[in-house]
Amino acid sequence: MGGFVREMDERANDIMFWIKQKKDDLAGVLSLSCCDIALQSLSRIVGDLSVSNPGIQFDIKVSAMNVDLRLANTDLAIRATTSPDESLVGVKLSHFQFQLAKCAGVNSPSHANWICLNDAFSHLPAERWLGELKSESQSQIKVDSYMSAAELIRTGTGIGLLPDFVVENDPYLEAIHVEETLPTWDLWLVYHRSQINNGLVKAFTNHLKSHWCENQSIPLPPEVSSTDLSWQK
Repeated sequence: MGGFVREMDERANDIMFWIKQKKDDLAGVLSLSCCDIALQSLSRIVGDLSVSNPGIQFDIKVSAMNVDLRLANTDLAIRATTSPDESLVGVKLSHFQFQLAKCAGVNSPSHANWICLNDAFSHLPAERWLGELKSESQSQIKVDSYMSAAELIRTGTGIGLLPDFVVENDPYLEAIHVEETLPTWDLWLVYHRSQINNGLVKAFTNHLKSHWCENQSIPLPPEVSSTDLSWQK
């Protein structure tokens, strides 16, 4: 009789544990906007989170332009910017520098085509940069994103500025040494303050902060707290 009671107690404990696990499981749709240069890093992190939380569905919009969270049906955004909107909650993920890139193994001509972004992006740090090689280029080829620029540079079509982590992790790209100081930029995770208590947002934010540095080539700067959700200046 005692053995039967112990067995029933164990089964009851197993059932209660299962119920707690199901209760703790997160489920729902999380809408993300991601700048294209961060997509490769983000996709790996989302894949890891999906394994441990199969009830979460991700709707990811990729764009070279920043999505306005006030107008778009988007919960969070990963943006490349030097001046994030202070009305939003944000986590600084990375500070990176641009590199002048060319096709690996190919000598860059002194007057190579300059691969740059179109005029809608003329305000960005890399597009404002004026270096000797840029001023000497015979022609400019304008595209709508840095990943499009990387594709053209990869094929030897020309040279241009790309984020350092894109160049360093692509065997078909190679950095060109320049004397001038190259521009820098930041990657931020941002969302509305009304989302602070959203379980899906909280789970994703914590997962992103703990895995971005661990699994990605983009380092988390040492001066940035991995747990502080306030704006970092």
